[in-house]
Amino acid sequence: MAITLPALKRILASIDYSPQGDRALAWAVLHAQTFSAELIVLHVVERSVHFGTFGYSEPPGVPELGSDHARLETHLRQQLAGSGLVVRALVEVGDPAIKIREVARREAIDLIVIATHGKSGIGDLLLSSVAEKVIHHTGCPVLAVSPPSEEQE
Repeated sequence: MAITLPALKRILASIDYSPQGDRALAWAVLHAQTFSAELIVLHVVERSVHFGTFGYSEPPGVPELGSDHARLETHLRQQLAGSGLVVRALVEVGDPAIKIREVARREAIDLIVIATHGKSGIGDLLLSSVAEKVIHHTGCPVLAVSPPSEEQE
């Protein structure tokens, strides 16, 4: 019996500007080129709330969302130069795992590409947070890109 897989039309890559996030982006580009798929690159900005004597507020110096989007577009121009892909950049604010799942549903994503370890550098603990939540609670396939082994480096 032959198994038929659906075509990949939309690929979502979630990045955090870490080397491992860029590695996941490279895998997403490879798949988008192979399948002539649309590539949507998502960066989720985690905004923390500070509680003080008079209530709560965003911490001082938090950039506006427009500057986050400009940073993402600049990063993508640097990382994807010569790829031949048309890429859509999205910036969302909130919990990364929740936002990745929301965007995947809203954009009818066929494949999510995500790094198993990112900016925090805390090793296996991150896999048990963002990547694991996306893998276990998303209705589409997820390519979890792990760091290179010592032989691969």
